[in-house]
Amino acid sequence: MFLHQYGDSHVAELIHLQEVCQRYSVSLPANDSVCFYQKIGEFEIRWERHIEFSSYT
Repeated sequence: MFLHQYGDSHVAELIHLQEVCQRYSVSLPANDSVCFYQKIGEFEIRWERHIEFSSYT
């Protein structure tokens, strides 16, 4: 879990996730997503953005 600091951007998180997805040739999260679950090979990425924090699993 990562607490959001002043200036943390929802867009920046999405760009990071999109870069990971492009690298592994899997579906990208939508630009208005607040959660994303994707199986990538032998692992699965889970991202959830809340008002005060984001979680990555």
